Amino acid sequence: MIDSQILTLLSQRMKISSNIGGIKRQHNMSIFQPERWQQVLDKQIAEGQGLGLDSQFVKEITKKIHSESLRQQEQ
Repeated sequence: MIDSQILTLLSQRMKISSNIGGIKRQHNMSIFQPERWQQVLDKQIAEGQGLGLDSQFVKEITKKIHSESLRQQEQ
């Protein structure tokens, strides 16, 4: 059940990412923003560690989600 919820949340996140991509294009903003990405990554790692998750695991999963998010924004 939890795995299904994770997939549902990821789907919702990607829909939002797609919308954000449209807004970025309208305002001639770069899809990839390195400083913002680093802030998000650092926050996720810290939050994950606080929840008892391995920092490397959190980093890898966050990178995968971010990669797909960028792909959605580019469409």
